[in-house]
Amino acid sequence: VNLDTQFRMPEEVADILSYQFYNGEYYSFETKKNMPSLFPKIFKKPLAVIDTSDSSSRREQTDGTNKYNTYEAEIIVKLLQKIDLLGSDDISTDDIGIIAPLKRQRDAIREAVKKSFPQLKKANREAMIATLDSFQGQERQLIIYSCTRSNTRNKIGFLTELRRLNVALSRCQSQIVIIGDFDFLTTCTDETEDIHQYATNIEEDDTIEYSTHSASDEDDEDDEDNAFAQIEKNNRSHKISAQFAPEKTVKRFSEFMSYLLDEVKSGKGDYIKSKDF
Repeated sequence: VNLDTQFRMPEEVADILSYQFYNGEYYSFETKKNMPSLFPKIFKKPLAVIDTSDSSSRREQTDGTNKYNTYEAEIIVKLLQKIDLLGSDDISTDDIGIIAPLKRQRDAIREAVKKSFPQLKKANREAMIATLDSFQGQERQLIIYSCTRSNTRNKIGFLTELRRLNVALSRCQSQIVIIGDFDFLTTCTDETEDIHQYATNIEEDDTIEYSTHSASDEDDEDDEDNAFAQIEKNNRSHKISAQFAPEKTVKRFSEFMSYLLDEVKSGKGDYIKSKDF
């Protein structure tokens, strides 16, 4: 078994992750190369980006301290309608994973899907739409990822943890659709957050305290497999290494999203403006 060879994702997705996370030494098995889109009438490539930057409705909303994005939820519903979610013989809810980085966004998507597909059973809806923790170790034919965050304050919160994004993107077997405000995601900066605050509360409205307990699905910004929590578990003094300083982390996130977008626009993926979708 070659540990440097992946058998799950389309090559276009794996190549981006390989470049960003594995020094370009993560290769795709032959069957994952030159794959067609799972939905050729909708997307040209197995990797697709729906960019909401062209819409005035793209901004996130706040419910108390929790963030969600109704525009992205609406796009997801439209996508499910286009693939004929309940009438297709080619794909079922068991083949689809809709990943939200925030619990409140998960709920918003579930609510939107329930309204548009009332005949869909609750168990199927909840299994299909979940936070990243729920998809750990799983894979689906179609992954839809809702980036959620879009604001004028340059706040992206726990989205900065790139390992979570790595896990989200690597869940797909045939098709991935990433929905987000890429003007925001590729340029966001946040150099004002105090490093001490970042260690204990990723944002002023978060409840994760990495140095004292592991995050769970009860936290608004769920921690993928508690990876980042484990890194900080023994850091009782709340000191953070430079690589996790907010400005560097946000910068690395923006650089990754810029690279992903450039790869998509270069022809390795399908770039779609939300209004055109």
